[in-house]
Amino acid sequence: MLKEVDVRVASEWLQQNMEDLYDTIIDKAEEFASSDTNTFTQQELEEMKNNGFEANICLSDYGSHWAVIVYVNEDTSAWIHEDIRNYTEEELKKIIKLAEEGAK
Repeated sequence: MLKEVDVRVASEWLQQNMEDLYDTIIDKAEEFASSDTNTFTQQELEEMKNNGFEANICLSDYGSHWAVIVYVNEDTSAWIHEDIRNYTEEELKKIIKLAEEGAK
């Protein structure tokens, strides 16, 4: 069932289809905005909350395990890198279907 995909989604899609992942991204943004060592700002956090954001979700095979990697907006560093087992089969199917449809 699993296959490597990379799909870009809007925050609205995440809220409707993967609410836990949406909340995790917002939590990460809050963590980054409050950190003295991160360049992510409070203003960027407020912009994300008010105007939404886009995320690239990648399902990737690392040989020994599958992972879900998430990049937010234009950031080239992954915000989330988790074992695929942290996600339900239903959530993974939604990501794969969206990638296959080529939709946003």
